[in-house]
Amino acid sequence: MTNSLTGIANLHDFDKTFTTEFDTNQTAVDLLTPTSGKVLKITGLYINTEASSGKIRVYFSDDENDAENTILSTHVTTNPCTGYVPLIMRGDRNASAKVTSTLGADQNYFILINYKEE
Repeated sequence: MTNSLTGIANLHDFDKTFTTEFDTNQTAVDLLTPTSGKVLKITGLYINTEASSGKIRVYFSDDENDAENTILSTHVTTNPCTGYVPLIMRGDRNASAKVTSTLGADQNYFILINYKEE
């Protein structure tokens, strides 16, 4: 049995969208923190930057177990770097989504995350 594109999309929908913009390097900055006892389910991630070099990494960080799990890591080599990545990734219970970047000062970037709490 084959699912339609609509059926597949409905299986992996999202309830909320989070957006933010930065204009300098970030180190382990919280983007999203789930409600206590919940899990973040990331269903899509979009990054846009005007930088032409550096790295942006979005990841789950579980302070309780001192674990990190990369959601998306991109090495910026073109200007502008733009891309929406459909994905399905769940963090651990109570794990925050964080960002770290090394683009340099005055190198703006924008992040959009589609997600659900489960």
